[in-house]
Amino acid sequence: MTAGAHAGRRDPVRIVCDVLLWAGAVLGLVCMIGGVAAAVFDVRPMVVQSGSMSPAIPTGSLILAVEVPADQITEGDVVSVVDRNGTRITHRVTDRHAVATEGAGPVALTLQGDANEVPDAEPYVVVTADRVFAHVPHLGYLVAWASGPVGMFVLGGVAVALILSLVRRTPQRGGTGSALTPVIVAGAAALGIGGLWLHPSVRPAVTQAAFTDAPTVGVSFIAASVPAPVGAVGCTNGASFSNQITLSWPAVAGQTSRYQYRVEIYQAALLGGENTKLLHSYVLTGTSQVVHHSELNRDFLWSGTGNVVVYGTVDGTTWRSSDDLRRTIVVGLTGSGFRCS
Repeated sequence: MTAGAHAGRRDPVRIVCDVLLWAGAVLGLVCMIGGVAAAVFDVRPMVVQSGSMSPAIPTGSLILAVEVPADQITEGDVVSVVDRNGTRITHRVTDRHAVATEGAGPVALTLQGDANEVPDAEPYVVVTADRVFAHVPHLGYLVAWASGPVGMFVLGGVAVALILSLVRRTPQRGGTGSALTPVIVAGAAALGIGGLWLHPSVRPAVTQAAFTDAPTVGVSFIAASVPAPVGAVGCTNGASFSNQITLSWPAVAGQTSRYQYRVEIYQAALLGGENTKLLHSYVLTGTSQVVHHSELNRDFLWSGTGNVVVYGTVDGTTWRSSDDLRRTIVVGLTGSGFRCS
């Protein structure tokens, strides 16, 4: 065999190294693109761990979503939200309606997995939601592994190896072009994989496409807020020996017929601080409530300060306003000592 023949043959080890180098460069480029998209366009990668969105989005898919205002979400969109237990759910919107009647605000979304026979147990009241715009079947398995402890350790090692390869490469006699290519490739791979390793925005969230087996009775809303009454709680003493007072508060305009006020009266702690006992509560659509002494001193006899709390709710839900109105009243052992403070 001639020297020219030997020169024409490439070292198998060098071939394997080059293949790994280019594969690392491709992975690095993908990582860099993902990082830029996540940082600039707020694209959120997620891995689907269950199959209720099959066959449209099978288990193990990598989905890409972007946060949008609730009023831009329409029926048929696939959205990702967080339920009351902190679990991320990705299902299709089957119904929506605005909670407030005026302006942009919270929207109640009814979601259902494509493989489920019934909707989710409760609507999700959201101001924004992550709307899915693309997905790649089965790629989520690889991305989830790469984002886990073992995958990050392996990719970190690969990034180090590629950096060493970049340093050890020397210019060839044929010119600078052939020497520049491996440098660019190794640099792209190392930077991209290192970015995936270090930058949390590229790491995917985990989402459930949860199965719903049976319909539920009753509906409740989750984490959101309704407008609270603004102003102060008024209080009017009743006539002598009436043993009652009247509480009142400003009305909240522009709400649906499902909007209600909840009034809670607590026994105040003797030395101040948190309320110690809920004495009575009322739910009503009006803006005044007559309170009788017997309602507060029904279970046991006590004398002291009562704390009144008024806030907004939505009928048939566990949803309440984040703000409230408060005042104190005086609760005596008998009705004659029951008065506004």
